[in-house]
Amino acid sequence: MTRLPHLPKRQQRAIDDFTLFLKRTYGEGLISVVLYGSAASGKFSERYSNLNLLIVLDDASPENLKKIAPLLNTKRFRAFNMIVLTEEFILSSTDVFPIDFLDMKEKHVLLYGRDLLSGLEIDISNLRFQCEHELKSHLISMKRTYLHGQS
Repeated sequence: MTRLPHLPKRQQRAIDDFTLFLKRTYGEGLISVVLYGSAASGKFSERYSNLNLLIVLDDASPENLKKIAPLLNTKRFRAFNMIVLTEEFILSSTDVFPIDFLDMKEKHVLLYGRDLLSGLEIDISNLRFQCEHELKSHLISMKRTYLHGQS
């Protein structure tokens, strides 16, 4: 297993056990398991941080995802913040989620399989569109909240 010296042993064991469970459950269908965010960058706080995992499967259908659902409802893995995608979804979504994929690309640790993030091409001209979308969405939400407070 990948050693992450900056993580507490309890979190390290949880990640190792979960990765092993994924390998046993999905076999060849598991493309990769990636830790990203604060736990990958060395800025993990046991009190405030989640363990962010990108799991890449060859089949991310609801039927296939059901295999891991019971495990996620246990106390031990509740701190996991997971994204389960296919390689095809990742490659076709860098224009829609450039901020997210750039962040993952810059701060990730490959735990198992192929490293799809290191070679991922992200057109940074799409950053403006995602930022504008998020800002305008928040503005709409703030106005909605304001109007509800006025009644």
